[in-house]
Amino acid sequence: MLKSSRVGKPRLSPRPFELYSRPEAQPGHPQQIIMKWLSHRRLKNVLGTVIVLNFLHAGVSGAALRRLPGTPSQILAQMTPTGRPPATNELRLALVLPLRDRDGLEAWVAQIADPASPHYRQYLDPSELTARFGPTVQDYATMENFARSNSLAIVGRHANRLVLEVSGPVSAVERTFHVTLRTYRHPTEARDFFAPDTAPAVDSALPLVHVEGLSDYSRPHPRRAPRVAQRSAPKNGSSPDGNGYFFGNDFRTAYAPGTPLTGAGQSVGLFEWDGSYSNAVAAYAKAAGGGRTNIAIKYVLISGFSGKPTAGINSGEPEVDMDIEMAMAMAPGLKNIVVFEGNPAVNSPIAILNTMAASNTVKNLSCS
Repeated sequence: MLKSSRVGKPRLSPRPFELYSRPEAQPGHPQQIIMKWLSHRRLKNVLGTVIVLNFLHAGVSGAALRRLPGTPSQILAQMTPTGRPPATNELRLALVLPLRDRDGLEAWVAQIADPASPHYRQYLDPSELTARFGPTVQDYATMENFARSNSLAIVGRHANRLVLEVSGPVSAVERTFHVTLRTYRHPTEARDFFAPDTAPAVDSALPLVHVEGLSDYSRPHPRRAPRVAQRSAPKNGSSPDGNGYFFGNDFRTAYAPGTPLTGAGQSVGLFEWDGSYSNAVAAYAKAAGGGRTNIAIKYVLISGFSGKPTAGINSGEPEVDMDIEMAMAMAPGLKNIVVFEGNPAVNSPIAILNTMAASNTVKNLSCS
């Protein structure tokens, strides 16, 4: 299976934040900024990457419970519930902790981006960043105890202590976060989705700023479109099957003509939300030549994902394969391509992003 043209990145449903009023959905918020940074060609500033995971902390007014940011919008209020998910259904959640010193981190980011600062481009590695600005060991232990005491199993720990992944039945989730999950008919897709009737509430002293996974309104899916034959010609590529599509070095000729750079000795990390067929990638590397078979493909499986690609029209597998193939096509001298694969059945981009941010071996990150 030799593929030579891109068909569209698996992405979330249109307007994924329309059901909830969330600060991080607004233009200019660090989450929006870092998503753009992650799509750039090279990302050395791991400090910036971690900001995506520090959501605005709701103020404590002295009440026993506080609502986390994110309240159902009028759109959800106007929808009629179709029922409730079974109490025994298992949910996987990402619990996000607050940074220890958000203001200090933002000041440091400004300094390393300022040519006049003595700290210009003095980047911190993930362990240094965690020690200076990340959640404390005690805060992480508090969150672990909170999960266990509420019948939630700990299924994923992150070294920078920003995210704790847990799982549990719907009944335990509802009880823990003081919500009722209901099902609704999706307005744009032929399926039902579940969502809480109100924003989650927790003890005011708990070091928690966001809970991801309480709704499956937005699901990753490809945005592929059928090729229109009359728009495909002329073709000047060297695809070995003779169809004329771009292949291997054709991309270097098109996008970086004449460059001697090959990415020699470097590693590239890719954000993916599905699995890949290693034999397809290996076949592409062999056919493209130029030493590409020497590139080691490493898979990091996240959120309990087995790595087995999904099937059907909404499978993201073709895009995962092509992301890997595009990286090796443009940079035949790469040492590694590290594929961070999230579980397509778990709605948790934060778990993928934080795993990438916490990696100290990959400095070049891409979401496509």
